[in-house]
Amino acid sequence: MDVQVLSLDRISESGESLITLVQDQALSTLDLLVRESLQNSLDASKDRSPKTRVDVDFITGNFKSRDLSSELNYLENRLNARYPAIEYDFLAIRDSGTFGLTGTNLVSDDKSRLQSLVYHIGKKQSMEGSGGFWGMGKTTFYRVGIGLVVFYSRTFEEGEYCSKLAVAYVDGDMSNPLIVEDNSRGIAFFGQYDNEGTDNTIRSPTVPITDVDRIERFLRTFGIESYDDDKTGTTIVIPYVNFKKLLNETKPSQKIAEGRNPTWCSSIESYLSISIQRWYAPRLANPEYDGSWLKASINGKPIGRDRMHPLFHLISDLYNISSDNSYTSEFLQDFDVKTAPIRCKSIRGSIAGYVGAALVSPSALGLTNEYYRNAYSMVGEYNATLSSPIITFCRKPGMLVRYVTSNSSWVPRLKNSDDNKLLICVFKLASDRKIRDNDQSLEEYIRARERADHNNWENENTYGIVERISKNTSEELSKMFNVTVKNDCRTRSTLSEIFSDFFLPKKITANTCCDTESTGLKKLMNSGKRKGSGSKSRFAIDSSYANGGSRKVYFSFSSGAGLEGIMVSVVASGERGSADASEWESEFKTIFPISIKNLVLNEVIVKNGKTIEKNEVIDLSTTIDSLEDCVVCLMRSSMGSIYGVSFQGCKAGFTYKCSMDLSCQIESVSFEVKYETLRCKK
Repeated sequence: MDVQVLSLDRISESGESLITLVQDQALSTLDLLVRESLQNSLDASKDRSPKTRVDVDFITGNFKSRDLSSELNYLENRLNARYPAIEYDFLAIRDSGTFGLTGTNLVSDDKSRLQSLVYHIGKKQSMEGSGGFWGMGKTTFYRVGIGLVVFYSRTFEEGEYCSKLAVAYVDGDMSNPLIVEDNSRGIAFFGQYDNEGTDNTIRSPTVPITDVDRIERFLRTFGIESYDDDKTGTTIVIPYVNFKKLLNETKPSQKIAEGRNPTWCSSIESYLSISIQRWYAPRLANPEYDGSWLKASINGKPIGRDRMHPLFHLISDLYNISSDNSYTSEFLQDFDVKTAPIRCKSIRGSIAGYVGAALVSPSALGLTNEYYRNAYSMVGEYNATLSSPIITFCRKPGMLVRYVTSNSSWVPRLKNSDDNKLLICVFKLASDRKIRDNDQSLEEYIRARERADHNNWENENTYGIVERISKNTSEELSKMFNVTVKNDCRTRSTLSEIFSDFFLPKKITANTCCDTESTGLKKLMNSGKRKGSGSKSRFAIDSSYANGGSRKVYFSFSSGAGLEGIMVSVVASGERGSADASEWESEFKTIFPISIKNLVLNEVIVKNGKTIEKNEVIDLSTTIDSLEDCVVCLMRSSMGSIYGVSFQGCKAGFTYKCSMDLSCQIESVSFEVKYETLRCKK
């Protein structure tokens, strides 16, 4: 193959400096490789619409060194001298269902995937929703082996299929280089000369080989077949890989391990499987993902949903349910899952994302508290303290940025934490939302503030959105999982007494209903005004009446300055107390009987007293709906009953008039309507 050796020039990176561009000490080389390679493949998906798929296969094997070196004439003698054994190991990543390395051979082609991946370092991705931004992650490929990387691709461009193969070498140790030219950067590209027939030198530009027969002969060195039929994609081959060295990076320190390492650190295939699940659980084997989902394999064996470790299966399901409470799965039925939107005033509609969380026992996930088989070691957090929460977060590409267990604004302070319980939470960014003061999407805002190694989101002071998201997530989790003692001294036995009222016949009195129709529904409560600290909010039941088997309720509310909005919910009411949806379903293992069946915003009264007729019906099939600047969030019980609704981002001083239809499956059950104000989080 022809070779181009790059000359050292002003403001140019040497091979040695390129290798150290992304030095993330928190992640092993294998983790960095998995994150970068899957991100590249998913970004190149031919069809990003839902239910489509990208296939990625991680291939391990060995090759004959002399067969490879004979193709790289310029390095042949030095490779043979440094690597005298007959065979060495290689690692390949092969994708399909992608565009492949499209684009021209022109260096100036800023839309060329070929130029971006092979020939350019530090060129950021321009496609919105892509994983990469800074263009530095691709240097990871050169750290896995000796700096030698093979790029093979098949594309469909201008009505025909085209195969391309190029080899790049980056010298990571200039004290013992394979490239011995004077004034060299320690970087070389192998292919064919761009201007064949002229007097080319080792400084002349090369382009990929396109001759199919020659490409297939090269690939046979690694036992890899070329793409056929209508398949397109990219295969990256990294030869001379030291698997033992890579695995040693994945193990806990000897101080922690004491001679026993996690089983997934014992082979390259086992670790790749865990790493793929660790970082891409939201997208792996998940057709519910909003875009192309990931089918990942190890040596041709897919990691199906049934082969995922329970921890990562749970994380995937938490991702799905966080923004869609209607999502169900047989696996998720074994866990008590809570969801909530995360608010931020700097975002239009005030919703920055969603969380799905569960408090689980290690045994339910097939794990223990021992360091070599606990949840913390599975996510790479060997130093985590038992009972610490595990919080992870991601944006649109579905790669989990990192796992946080302590010393972070993401992590809530849980009271009475139990070593036998583990809080696991996934934050999903509301990527399509816009920044309040401009048209930039939240996705692009966060993407620009993601570190080059994609291992964190950096805060900035203008909006401070990252800090607000993390703090509000922590506060929301604290509210979800910190048990508070209420001043009603109810025990399980007294709850049972209250619940018994719902199933025993009782006498209807004049005080039972708010009108003369004996429907078994109790008078609506909590109407009137409520004051906050320095602000006023108002909630009132304007009227209600029985309507066949349901009850029509007309209510109005307004939100004062400094208040985020208002939350309205329904509780079942007995003669000796009340019970909310969670208490009911926990006690009886049946769905909460009272549910909102219809919800309408009828009118809005603006500050000058003018009434604007709306008659907008809220979509009850989704979790969140938008009405101008007001965001409507439905509250569903774990079994699916819509028992409440919150109105967030409401304009201060405006009055909103609504109506809802409430149905009850048990005739003898009474109910109360309750409300509370939501304060702004800063």
